[in-house]
Amino acid sequence: MLYYLHALSGSFFPLNLFKYVTFRAGAAAFTAFVLAVLMGPWLIRRLRALRVTDRPEKNDSKQLDEMHRGKKDTPTMGGVLIVGGTLLAILLWAAWPGAFLATPGERLLALSRPVTPAGARVAAEMAGGLYAVLAVAILVAAAALGFVDDYIKLRGRKGLRLWTKLFFQVAIALAAALVVRYALPIPNEHADRVYFPFVSYERGPAGASLYLPLGAAFVIFAILVMVGSSNAVNLADGLDGLAGGCAAVVAVAYAVLSYVASNARLCDYLFLPFVQGSGELAVCAAALGGACLGFLWYNCHPAEVFMGDTGSLPVGALIGYTALVCKHELLLVLVGGVFVAEALSVLLQIASFRLFGKRLFKIAPLHHHFEFLGWPENKVVVRFWIAGVVLALASIATLKIR
Repeated sequence: MLYYLHALSGSFFPLNLFKYVTFRAGAAAFTAFVLAVLMGPWLIRRLRALRVTDRPEKNDSKQLDEMHRGKKDTPTMGGVLIVGGTLLAILLWAAWPGAFLATPGERLLALSRPVTPAGARVAAEMAGGLYAVLAVAILVAAAALGFVDDYIKLRGRKGLRLWTKLFFQVAIALAAALVVRYALPIPNEHADRVYFPFVSYERGPAGASLYLPLGAAFVIFAILVMVGSSNAVNLADGLDGLAGGCAAVVAVAYAVLSYVASNARLCDYLFLPFVQGSGELAVCAAALGGACLGFLWYNCHPAEVFMGDTGSLPVGALIGYTALVCKHELLLVLVGGVFVAEALSVLLQIASFRLFGKRLFKIAPLHHHFEFLGWPENKVVVRFWIAGVVLALASIATLKIR
């Protein structure tokens, strides 16, 4: 919303700052952090009053239940802080209504060839506005799914059935993929392509590019990325501050990647695909990172509130969606390496036990394995944070290794 204040000022400082993605991304992160911190005490009190508290007993391991016995009756569904802070920051700082404010004449100008500077600006606003609107829709839909799952658990059951939960996750990802692939207001030649890290992309007839053209199969690929990312964050949400801290790091990394993808000069310099309008996702990702840090204020050990599926599902879905739009889907394996390791530990544990009758880990997900090795909870969390920061820095460094 505040983006359009720059039109009132011309080049007058400081209102002209509102047109810059970098300024709005930083402001969105700060706003989301402050909102989450300020809303935290009230939400925790309300959750306690409503008896929305967690039951740490997993019935999978008596040893694990004993280790986490002290967490009983800690409020859950704290993901409301993340979702609320992120949404409000996006509404304030993203140019999300731009897709609807453009007049028919401006739309025609944006689609004209050759594109004029004014047309390019309108086209970027149109695309960026749609990306931001879709980010909000994904966040709300995934949070609603997580809320239902948490609510069922509070009623003494195990939550939504696996296939029911997966069905709704696929539905959310399918809708997002169809919009990105087929419903953009301006052409996007990169929408159905998958680019490889460490390999350059060069535009023009003389450019040699290596990418995987998926066509309609992009929809299936997008579903795998978004659902996989959502569930990976969900699996990592098992220790105080683990998922929130790692998610903040990944979100900030993708804010940087989205900004680079939206800057034609940087894309030319770094041999990256230019995705017009993706800068608005830098604002959305930065808001998510700030909200995760604000939530971490109350979720660090000993946690005053847990994230729950209300937070983990939308956080993972938004990260996966951002990776799809800025064309760094495969890099998500490195950026979110901690989440990938958590998910792989579960899959390998199941496969090993069913095929060979043996367990690769003492228990899965991976963070509990280290607890069983005798690591204190704080040490596991901080070391996973360190690994997440190193992986995020390495991922950003790959932009130059092409």
